[in-house]
Amino acid sequence: MRWAAVCVVVLALLAGCGASEEDERPSLAELAPSEVALYAEFVVRPTGDHGKAIRRFAGTLLGTGTGTAGRDDLAELAVEALELDVDFERDVAPWLGKRAAFFIADARGATPEVALILETRDSRRATRALRRAFPPEERPEQLPGGSFWHGPDDVVMGVVRGRVVAASSEAVI
Repeated sequence: MRWAAVCVVVLALLAGCGASEEDERPSLAELAPSEVALYAEFVVRPTGDHGKAIRRFAGTLLGTGTGTAGRDDLAELAVEALELDVDFERDVAPWLGKRAAFFIADARGATPEVALILETRDSRRATRALRRAFPPEERPEQLPGGSFWHGPDDVVMGVVRGRVVAASSEAVI
């Protein structure tokens, strides 16, 4: 259910998160499979009135609040919705980049196979944050491209080529 909520929010946000000349960055698409049902990149911290409206909508949809006080970006709302055991300001904000990508790898089943790719400013801090999010006895699993941890609802998270990837299952990676 949580993945469905995050997917709905991301899809709604994509309609209004186009890039401007100053937002141009290398694509995160290189980490997505070559054949996906949907792929889109977006700005994690939208600004201005448009950003406020998006955060308010996302917070309402995810049930995490209106996105005003203390919620500066969409990633914080997603962390709350996924119920990860991390402190956003301590564990996520220091490494989180400006852009993210979302893709649906397969939408044919009862539960779509989806993933979120987050640009990082510091992949080492991102890896430490993931280690803190999981019990110490839980060892990361080696999968193609990197080390991954299994989170709630079979979510798989890891750092691949300097970017954080959260996927609905191992099959997506």
